Amino acid sequence: MDELTILNEDIAKAEYNRDEGFLDKVLSDSLVFKRADDSVVDKKQYLAGLTNPENKYDYVIPQEIKVTQNGDIAFVSLLVYAKGTRGGKEFIGTFRNQRVFMKKDGDWRCHIWVNSRA
Repeated sequence: MDELTILNEDIAKAEYNRDEGFLDKVLSDSLVFKRADDSVVDKKQYLAGLTNPENKYDYVIPQEIKVTQNGDIAFVSLLVYAKGTRGGKEFIGTFRNQRVFMKKDGDWRCHIWVNSRA
């Protein structure tokens, strides 16, 4: 398994565990994240939502991770099966996640993350 596949599995684990420290390291400071509801947030807003007590996951399962890499730039597409609560409302679904990573100083950082219902 390549490092980007593992990294994307680790992102799912970090979301489930609300691991702000890990995600702070993996997400670029210039992150643009489009949620499944079409709202767009930056890194600070994403991390605030992650740690909001009204938001939690019952499960986050990444599947079908496909990596296309060209040097220090990579595109990752995956399906995420998730169930939880967001803003006090329960949700369940399958989500297509598409992420653009750039490698700098030996570390991959996610710069663009698009989430949509599959």
